[in-house]
Amino acid sequence: MQAANGVVAFDEAVQIVLRHAAGLDKLSTEPEVLLDCRGRVLAETMVADRDQPPFDRSTLDGFAVRATEAGGGKLRALGLVRAGERWQGGELEREATVEIMTGAPMPEGADAVVMVEHVERLGETV
Repeated sequence: MQAANGVVAFDEAVQIVLRHAAGLDKLSTEPEVLLDCRGRVLAETMVADRDQPPFDRSTLDGFAVRATEAGGGKLRALGLVRAGERWQGGELEREATVEIMTGAPMPEGADAVVMVEHVERLGETV
């Protein structure tokens, strides 16, 4: 039974899903060209033969760091790397950080990103 605000109760939602899913395992399958598959459903799991993108990247805006050095101490900010760019400064120095944008490749030596919202920047120090 739907609530006054139009929201379906949990138990009813489960029944709706089960009703729609009934018999899906008995559907026939057919091979198809990938570019012609829009709106279709995969019949089996597909696994890529390589990572995409093929590099470690930041999934958020922040500061690339060595995790062992990110415990609240001050780090020197060496620069910025944007998505589509690569850090050109070599391996991340000790007690240093690089500002990094979402999607940008991680600088060599960095193994974590501290969210920009969790740091305070004072000039060249983070």
